[in-house]
Amino acid sequence: MKNIFTLLFAALFFVGCTKNTTTEDACKDGKIHFVNKSANPYNITIDNMEEPTIAGRTETEKTVFKGSYYIVATQASGYKVNPVVKEYHITVKGCDVVEVLIPVSPYDSVK
Repeated sequence: MKNIFTLLFAALFFVGCTKNTTTEDACKDGKIHFVNKSANPYNITIDNMEEPTIAGRTETEKTVFKGSYYIVATQASGYKVNPVVKEYHITVKGCDVVEVLIPVSPYDSVK
């Protein structure tokens, strides 16, 4: 009887003492929030990877892993000779939202 009790106690001890181990970081990613103040659309590249074009006077977000990024915003249309090109170097920390502001282009018409 004592051996059964000891065995039952040991089984409950091992089952009841499981440790909840999670190695996944709850804040492993953040967001880049693009704000296009220009009336013209802009093509976006993040670390030389093309992203969808951002229409004029709109906002969009992209979820990314935490880290450093090189962003290029190139005016897609509405320019006379050369497109406006803006470069950004940003660092995204976990659970952060980093804003990338595309300013009004010198080619924008005043409305």
